[in-house]
Amino acid sequence: MTGATSYNVYYGTATGVTNGIHQVTGATSPNAISGLLKRDDLLLVVTAVNGDGESAVSFEASATPSATPPPAAPSLTSATAGNAR
Repeated sequence: MTGATSYNVYYGTATGVTNGIHQVTGATSPNAISGLLKRDDLLLVVTAVNGDGESAVSFEASATPSATPPPAAPSLTSATAGNAR
């Protein structure tokens, strides 16, 4: 679609994903979808949106959610000198 201003991602767990199921509007790249279970293999389609409306859905692509990455390690912001023992 020419002049796309945003994208929508639709996903499900069975083939035949349409723009009537789970939706992420205004998607950017990369995009994280929260609340998914790691065991669920997903099928996704994308549509483009512009001033004229929404495009037809793309071909389906498959993905498997990964575990949430751990938080970053803490950083040391200050230290106080001791008595060297």
